[in-house]
Amino acid sequence: MSLPPLPRPASRPASAASTGTTFTTCAPVSPSRLSLHQSTELEGGLRSLTESLLDKHDEELEAAPRGLERLSDYCRRFLLMAAWLLALAAGYGVERVACQLKLPYDCIRRADLYEFYSDFSNMALYGTVLGWFVGITDLDRFRWLSSRRRWYVWAVFLGTPPAYSAISNIPGLRHDLAHWARWGPAFIAVESVALAGILGVVLWHLIAAKRGRGWADFFAYLLSRLVVLAWFGGSALMLKVTQTATVYMHLHHLYIGWMLALWAEFSSPLSGVTLAVGTGIFVQGVSAYSFAPIFIPGGCFDTPAGLQLDCSFRDDSPFTLR
Repeated sequence: MSLPPLPRPASRPASAASTGTTFTTCAPVSPSRLSLHQSTELEGGLRSLTESLLDKHDEELEAAPRGLERLSDYCRRFLLMAAWLLALAAGYGVERVACQLKLPYDCIRRADLYEFYSDFSNMALYGTVLGWFVGITDLDRFRWLSSRRRWYVWAVFLGTPPAYSAISNIPGLRHDLAHWARWGPAFIAVESVALAGILGVVLWHLIAAKRGRGWADFFAYLLSRLVVLAWFGGSALMLKVTQTATVYMHLHHLYIGWMLALWAEFSSPLSGVTLAVGTGIFVQGVSAYSFAPIFIPGGCFDTPAGLQLDCSFRDDSPFTLR
């Protein structure tokens, strides 16, 4: 004979802590409690925004293939740097195509082998330094940049050269940084907005460097960039003071882009876009106008090497050296 089933105890409502459900009541909420609730939501939103700008966790990176880890660290660093330089070459090629479409209007449309050799040599040197600064040889950093979720970074990088060239075609913006007296109101306004944006981005990177690192790493991050900037600025000052021959300084926009990209070493959306824009401007300057030195001697034979030249010029008719 079977016994009747025992009655099941009445289930008690689960607590909010165990289920994650928030129970509401009909009791009125005081203004002080309401403001506290709103401030908590605001703090949570700001925290989420900060974490999204400084995201370290990427599920796609965890699921990515680990083939690169089979290589030694020594071989892997060279392979990642080579991939980075190939990416710069791709940006160079995009601008060469845009140049044939007169983007910009004054670009070098017909470049010989010497121009290509000079461009790629200097782009490889400056690109290698830039890649080292932004940690391109770090495997996690490379995985973050090459992830499919970072499509926007590469879209911005490849789109920056033709976009910058199109802006240069606007008549009111056809100026450079060397001739301040010729700047019009439109160019001054654009340059002011661009300068404010650059300073804001650099300030954000400094804050991010301090929040995510100790003081020693923060100063290493800051001083390493300042040393590069001080080298160019100090060289300009020394040449201006001590050089007997005339030396002109032309801060080509490719250096502006390169220096901006130096700060963008974080695996975050804002830093990734900063790297894309700065590197894109750098590549555009090299591809459209060839690699231009910052310091230019005032005459053809003002340099020590030029003073040693012994050249003969002949022609059937009078000519002028330019």
